[in-house]
Amino acid sequence: MMHAKKGLVPPAASRRQLYSTWGVEAPLRAAIAKDIPMAELFEELVALGAPPARSAAFLVSGLQTALRGVSPLGPISAEALAPALRAADRGTLTNRALRLYAAALSRGDPDAKRLLTDDRSQEEMETRAAEDLRQLLKQQRKQQPGALVGALLSIHPKLCPLNARRLVEEALSSQQQHTAASSS
Repeated sequence: MMHAKKGLVPPAASRRQLYSTWGVEAPLRAAIAKDIPMAELFEELVALGAPPARSAAFLVSGLQTALRGVSPLGPISAEALAPALRAADRGTLTNRALRLYAAALSRGDPDAKRLLTDDRSQEEMETRAAEDLRQLLKQQRKQQPGALVGALLSIHPKLCPLNARRLVEEALSSQQQHTAASSS
C-alpha cells in the first residue's frame, strides 16, 4: 500500500493526485478522496488488481444502487469485490450481475460467490442464448433489436450485453436473408 504506517491518512489532495495517475476521472477522484473509508476500500481494490476507473465508478454510483433497499450485514471486503470488478472489466460479468453480487456480499449471503462462477462456459451460455433468441423471434411479431436484447438479458443475466446485441443482430440479419431468399 502507499502508506508507511497503518492509520495515517494522506490529505485529500494527495489522494486525488494519486487517483489521477491511475486514470480516474476528476468527479470520481473528488468523491472518493473526501470519503476516507471509501478511499481505503478503493486503494485496497486497486492493490488487489481491480481496474481503477471501473472500481471508482462502481464505488461512487454502482455500489449505492446495489445496496438500495438492502440491509447490510457488514462491510464488503476488497478481497471479495476485486475479482468481480476484474470480471466486469473483462466483460465476463455484466453490471447487473456485479450489483447483484455486491448486494449478496453485503447481506452476507453464503452463495454470493456462485454469481461469479457459472457452471457453463461463455460459449455454452451464448449457444443457449441463441436458442432462446430463436424462440423469442418466433413468439414476437415486432422484432425491435433493443427489446430483443432486453428480453435476452432478462433470461441470461450473466450474458455480456455486447454479446447479446451481436446475437440479436446476427439473428435478425439471417432472418432477413432467409425471408428475401424465400420471396424470390
